[in-house]
Amino acid sequence: LNRQIAVPASALTITDVCFSECSICNTTNISDLNAINLEFYPNPSNNQIIIMNQEGYQLQLISMSGEVIINRFIQERLQEIDIKGIPPAIYFLQVSKNGKTKRSKLIIQ
Repeated sequence: LNRQIAVPASALTITDVCFSECSICNTTNISDLNAINLEFYPNPSNNQIIIMNQEGYQLQLISMSGEVIINRFIQERLQEIDIKGIPPAIYFLQVSKNGKTKRSKLIIQ
C-alpha cells in the first residue's frame, strides 16, 4: 500500500508505516500544500500598497479586462508598490511562486 498523508505544520515529526511493505510513506506537511500567501494593505488604496509575502515571487497587477499593469519580480519579504497614476478601478493582485498562484482583488480609488 503506497499512500500519502498530510499533517499539521505544528507536528514536528511523524512516522507513518505502510503496512504492506513495512516502510515509511511519503508525508507532506500542510504548510507545503498552502505555501503561497498574499497579504497586502491598505485595500482600498490610492497611493501605495504594502505587500507581505515570502521572498522571491512574481507580482502582477491585472485589470479586470486582463491587461497587466504591473509585472515585477519581488525579492523582499515586505515590499511597497507605488500605484499613483493608476486609474481608479478594481484590479487583481496576483503573486506566483514555484508554479503556484494566488490572486486577490485590489480596489484603487
